Amino acid sequence: MKGYWNEEAKTKELITPDGFVKTGDLVTIDEEGYCKVVGRAKDVIIRGGQNVAPREVEDFLRTHPKIEDVTVVGIPDKVYGELSCAWIITKKGQSLTETELQEFCRDEIANFKVMRFRSC
Repeated sequence: MKGYWNEEAKTKELITPDGFVKTGDLVTIDEEGYCKVVGRAKDVIIRGGQNVAPREVEDFLRTHPKIEDVTVVGIPDKVYGELSCAWIITKKGQSLTETELQEFCRDEIANFKVMRFRSC
């Protein structure tokens, strides 16, 4: 990645001089140069003053029978400060709708911890 379009300050903040993007992930690099993600530099999403632990939401969503894996991160929001954003991988041959996820989360996890679902 060369940088953000017309966002020089953001580019300097997130991209190192040698071209690496700062993701916020903590990694180890072995003798052969292979990288392993071992954690996050920031383990709390602050949504409107409420603390959300991404790991807690990930662990909950992984209990859904159609979900293979999930990663939850905070994304900037003008109203709440941050919102939870989840990348979900469904199990092979499975699909999942927004309605199914909302029903799964209802009454099981605090409303402020649940992301608003968008597919891509």
